[in-house]
Amino acid sequence: MSESGVRVLMAAHPTVGHVNGLITVGRHLLTSGAAVRFAMPWRSAPKLPMPSVIATALSLRANVEQAGLRFVPLPTDPMMLALAVVLPWTSGARELRLAARLMTSGVTNAIEHLEAELDRERADVIVADFAFFAAALVAERRNLPLVAFFHSGLPFPIDGRHPFTDGEAFSRTVDARIAKLRRDAKLPPTAPGILDSPYSPDLNLLATTPALEGREVHFGPNTKWVGPCVDGRVETDFPLERLRADAVKIYLSLGTVFNRHPARFRTLIDGLSGPGVQLIVSAGPSYEALVGMASSELLIFRSVPQLAVLKAVDFVVSHGGNNTVNETLLAGKPLLVLPIGGEQEANARRVERLGVGIPLDRNRLTPEAVRAAFGRLRSEPGFSVQAKALASETNGASEAARLIVQLARRHRPAPGD
Repeated sequence: MSESGVRVLMAAHPTVGHVNGLITVGRHLLTSGAAVRFAMPWRSAPKLPMPSVIATALSLRANVEQAGLRFVPLPTDPMMLALAVVLPWTSGARELRLAARLMTSGVTNAIEHLEAELDRERADVIVADFAFFAAALVAERRNLPLVAFFHSGLPFPIDGRHPFTDGEAFSRTVDARIAKLRRDAKLPPTAPGILDSPYSPDLNLLATTPALEGREVHFGPNTKWVGPCVDGRVETDFPLERLRADAVKIYLSLGTVFNRHPARFRTLIDGLSGPGVQLIVSAGPSYEALVGMASSELLIFRSVPQLAVLKAVDFVVSHGGNNTVNETLLAGKPLLVLPIGGEQEANARRVERLGVGIPLDRNRLTPEAVRAAFGRLRSEPGFSVQAKALASETNGASEAARLIVQLARRHRPAPGD
């Protein structure tokens, strides 16, 4: 890409799934010559111990800055913090209600700070995590082009059916809260169903694949399927030399939100362990409870550089989060999915439909059930064959950056305006 000179303001909720893809796109934008700022709710870490979900959120500033993007801290809303702490312990309809409130908390304050940032330094385009509605409202108020970034696991209904259980109630809750925020921001009302289809009138980027979504839907000229945006992600080192060449290697992760359940890890470990098997576990806040089990056949880490590990293993056991599923399929690896919350039930069904994996039931999770499911995954070649067929080298972030620059140039005011 030639030197663009475009000024980009990115904004996102401080969760790994919503931030990682945008950071990767931001790095590609820097390569094009764009100036990129990344706004996100953040506060200095307290000296007292804090919940792991908050610690992970605060750590994302370092990821942004390590990628070379200029960080813009936004205020953290007390309600947002409280909901973030409670959410990992909920499920079903209650989880979705809390998620809707989390996505729409602190918006008024965030609008004020984003507009102050734009007063300090203009932007040619705003690129926002689709669930960070403050950025969308600021783009509308300031008449700036908006890129809505759907990081994966699209929330839109398929054939009239929402991808999440109780998805209609979730959608109605979001609509009601957005309607109030629009009134408060002195913006005209819009039709309900903001999450029923891509909502930016300028550009929507879908960072997933039609195969995973189960559809090849054309949402119109302003929506582009760019594919997962993971290439070139900056990751920490991993001791690959500890992986045994003579073993079947399994990567086990329950993500960064619903991972504070050591008993679930132990059940999975018991069911997966056996002769000729080596387990690599990303344990998160369960690390202290599990590390005493570590051995040469059971490598336990607090966190791992996921892309590097996915390339080195044979199978994956996952919670079914958006990023992990997309990244596992990009690596061409079959997987067991233990859905716990959020979009994970929908992703488990998608994985099963694609023939690349087997879902597990958390309400009937036993070592015997895990052992039987993994036995099928390992012995039936169709899972590996189909996973390899879906593997891709798609450079989604590069294409996303190109489309963002193109949009910004098209909307940039002429000199003297």
